[in-house]
Amino acid sequence: MAPSTALSSEISSLISTSLAFLSKTITDLSSNPRPAPSNPSPVQDVRNDLIALLTLIGKESTSLSLAFKPPVSVQAVEGTLVKLHALLVKLAFCLSSCPSEGALAKEINWIGLESLEAVQRLLESSLTGYNLTGTNAKKEKEVRQACLNLTGLVWEVVERSKELSVDELQAMRKEWTGVLGLLDDCLEEVKEMEESGEDEEDDEEDDEEEEDEDDFRTSHPLSSTEKARVSAAHFLLRLGRLLLNRLINSTAPPSPLAGFSSPSFLTQSSSIVKSLSASSDDFALSLEPPQEDVEEVVKEFVGTAKELALAFEGAVEGNEAEEKWLKVWRSQLETAVDKLDKVGA
Repeated sequence: MAPSTALSSEISSLISTSLAFLSKTITDLSSNPRPAPSNPSPVQDVRNDLIALLTLIGKESTSLSLAFKPPVSVQAVEGTLVKLHALLVKLAFCLSSCPSEGALAKEINWIGLESLEAVQRLLESSLTGYNLTGTNAKKEKEVRQACLNLTGLVWEVVERSKELSVDELQAMRKEWTGVLGLLDDCLEEVKEMEESGEDEEDDEEDDEEEEDEDDFRTSHPLSSTEKARVSAAHFLLRLGRLLLNRLINSTAPPSPLAGFSSPSFLTQSSSIVKSLSASSDDFALSLEPPQEDVEEVVKEFVGTAKELALAFEGAVEGNEAEEKWLKVWRSQLETAVDKLDKVGA
């Protein structure tokens, strides 16, 4: 038997209200840039509240899926929907109070959006399933299974929220690790340039883009000077990667030096590492024939690397091992710059 019109309308109204609220909240949180809250909460408090709220939302999502199992208990469905909506309102407030700047805030906002979208999909499927109750047994069963699957997706987000960085430094280390991967890509590109003049067998499994690059490099072979410049540049890029990798390792848990958690270091290093990523990409591109603007790009890359080393040094002041490492690194950097200058950047 299909649900009575009155009861169906009541439950549909509750779900529709939550869906409208979710749609607006998702739109607000997705705005770029997101407006800064007038009274932001400490980001770590937001993180902890978020994890607690998502756990409760996961439990209510499970209850909702079970409540729709025949015979449907209207009272159970309504009660669960009311509780779930109240939790969604709290979650939206929690996310709206999160600072708009910072690596940890970015993580929180991303997980928050994922959770809201997961619940949104669950409620949409639940509404479809409830409206089908007693009308099409096969279709109703399929939608119920879809609801169970979507409940699983809600719980996946809940579990991922528990892996949120515990503080700003840990969140930034994740970003730095991503930049390290980009530097590795740049190094691989430059290495391929170095080896482009060597005899190599064609690889039939290369994709079309790689074949186009190979064709271009074959038809535009590097001169001896250009090749020497690429070799010297490769060493410089490796030093940039070496510095960033050292920073990532030195800030690893459980007990990084206190200087790494200072607001000044966190602010400085965040912008510098982003600049290092951009300048390394420009550096690699500038080495492609005809190698234009290399001098300008090298100057930018070296300057950014030195800025990062300076910020690093300020955070480890008094630590003999780190200061000694930075001294050796600077010496190697100057050697690499001199080598490139002799080639003629």
